Amino acid sequence: MKKMNNANISESKEKQRDVFAEMVETVFLFIHEHYGEYGAILKGYDINYTQYVTLVTIYMNDVLSEGDLARMLFINPSTMSRMAYALEGKGWVKITRDKADRRKVMVELSPSGRRRMEEMRDKQAQVVALQVESLGEENRTYVQQVAEFVSKALRLLISAGSGGEKDI
Repeated sequence: MKKMNNANISESKEKQRDVFAEMVETVFLFIHEHYGEYGAILKGYDINYTQYVTLVTIYMNDVLSEGDLARMLFINPSTMSRMAYALEGKGWVKITRDKADRRKVMVELSPSGRRRMEEMRDKQAQVVALQVESLGEENRTYVQQVAEFVSKALRLLISAGSGGEKDI
C-alpha cells in the first residue's frame, strides 16, 4: 500500500511539473508571437529589454541597492551601475546614497519613471486585451477568469517564496 501512495505522489508531482512547463511554454510562445508589439512599446520609451527588466524589478520593490539589483538580475555590478546612471539620465530613476551606509547606491523610480512604467504596463495589457477581444463572449469570460486566478496564484507563490504567506 505504501508503494502505491508513493507512486501516486510521484505521478502527481510529475503531472504538476508538466502543467507548469506547458504554462511557461505557452506564455513564452504568446510573447514571442507578439514580440514586435512588445518591442515597439519598449522602443517608444527608448529603453532596451535589460533596462525594462531592471525598471520592472525596481517598480515591484520600490527601492533597491545597485548591488541587490545586480544580484537579482544576474548582471555584473559595474554594468548595473552604468545602466542605473543611464536610466537616471533618461529620467526613469532617482539615485541616492544610503544614509546608514554611504557606500551603498540606492535606486528607485522617479515620479515620471513610475508614471511611464504604469503607462507601459497598460500598453502591454492592451496587446493581450486585443487578442482576447477577438474571442467569443464565453471564451473572453473564461480567459479573464483564468488570468485573474493565475495572477493570484503566482502572487501567492511569490509571497510564499519571500518568507511568509500573505493573503492576496
